Amino acid sequence: MQEHERWLKVVDRDLVKLAALCSQFDKVFEKIFHDAGHLNPFSTKFRYPTDFEIPNFQDTKNSIQRTEKIVNFVLKRIAELETGQKDLF
Repeated sequence: MQEHERWLKVVDRDLVKLAALCSQFDKVFEKIFHDAGHLNPFSTKFRYPTDFEIPNFQDTKNSIQRTEKIVNFVLKRIAELETGQKDLF
């Protein structure tokens, strides 16, 4: 099993665990803990929703915005690490 496969097994769809793991290497990832915690139910609870567990439109819209925020954060951080330049986005 490769290193990245072991990490994925540890986090098992838990975005907070993934952010915590990343923050062990780069403390900047602590900035996304709150948004990651909001999104966790979408990877488990809502995977097979019942009539009572379907998120409403506003919560879904908010979650999409948080997802975009995290994706942009990660892409920006990767670019910063690769180029050594900050504020590329």
